[in-house]
Amino acid sequence: MLEKQRSEIDRIDAELVKLFEQRMDCVTEIGRIKRDNQLAVFDNSREQLVLEKAQSRLQNKAYQQAVSAFFQHLMNVTKDYQNNIINHK
Repeated sequence: MLEKQRSEIDRIDAELVKLFEQRMDCVTEIGRIKRDNQLAVFDNSREQLVLEKAQSRLQNKAYQQAVSAFFQHLMNVTKDYQNNIINHK
C-alpha cells in the first residue's frame, strides 16, 4: 500500500518537474524583460493575485493554507532567480 502511494508521488513529481521547467522558462524571459526595462522584481499586487488564483483553483479547500505556502515559496525561488538575471547582465 505504501509503495503504491510512493510510486504515485514519484509519477506526480516527474510531472511537477516538467511544469517547473516550463514555468522557469517563462520566469527567465520575464526576468530579462524586467532587466531591460528596469522594472522591479517584486510586485506585491501580482503575488497576491497569484495566491488568490491558486486558492480559487483548489477543489479541496482544506489545502488552501498549503497551496498558499507552496506558491509563496515558488515565487520566492523565482524572485531570487530573476534577481540573479538582473544582477548578472
